[in-house]
Amino acid sequence: CEAASVPPPPDRKWLSFYAYDAASSKEGGMSTQGKTQEELMGWLRMFGFQTPQPSSLLLADDIGASDSGVAPVSDAATVKMMEWFSHLQEHRKDLPYEIDGVVFKVNNRS
Repeated sequence: CEAASVPPPPDRKWLSFYAYDAASSKEGGMSTQGKTQEELMGWLRMFGFQTPQPSSLLLADDIGASDSGVAPVSDAATVKMMEWFSHLQEHRKDLPYEIDGVVFKVNNRS
């Protein structure tokens, strides 16, 4: 954000906005629905929104699970998610913003 390059007054802080979702709108021929969370995040970045970084994409093929989001979470998926959680806990202090948790989303939005 360009405005953040100018220091705020001493008694104030800049507010930063990180987008992680968007409402769908088909008016004007534009849809933000996207088939996957990954597509939506790319769409948000394309229009200039900051998105939470770092992020990680665990594909169903990588963990031997269904990509439908309706199947139970496999043991392999749970291990991968806990590894990502531990990684973020370890590097939390290095993030450019404060976090109070981790959100896991299903990539398939359909």
